[in-house]
Amino acid sequence: RKNFKAFVCPSVPTHRLQEFSADPSNHGPGLHSTWIDKRETTTSGLASLPWNEQLLVNLVKAARAIVSEAKDDRFGSLETEEDPSGSLEIDWISLITERLYRIYLAAIKSRPHTVEGQTESAQQIHERLVADYELRIKQNGETNVRHVVRTLLSAGHLFY
Repeated sequence: RKNFKAFVCPSVPTHRLQEFSADPSNHGPGLHSTWIDKRETTTSGLASLPWNEQLLVNLVKAARAIVSEAKDDRFGSLETEEDPSGSLEIDWISLITERLYRIYLAAIKSRPHTVEGQTESAQQIHERLVADYELRIKQNGETNVRHVVRTLLSAGHLFY
């Protein structure tokens, strides 16, 4: 549900990609109201597109800047027992890559399917995605219950 805009919004316009190819520093992705390039059919394909790679770089730079400028611990302390100086670097690339992966996956799942020779309408896509989401939530709940029961049994807290 949070990734709704990822598939409602269009892909980067072709003319913008051409401008980006000619001059990446002046015509690359911004941070506000930006697009993703959705011209691939897999999440790894989307991640490897030059526009999306540059978007990742821009987001990582912005995250580093925001955290480094915060003088308080609003983002948590980086100090640990292993590194009391707090000099451990946050793995921004992995964190942001994971978020972008979820957006890429939502964009791919939202592509229209062919149903009985007809391309899905926006309403049909919405209904399919909601049904998939509800099924996943139900299955995750059932899995979590099994894990809790198994944990309680192995700890001797549940008797029959």
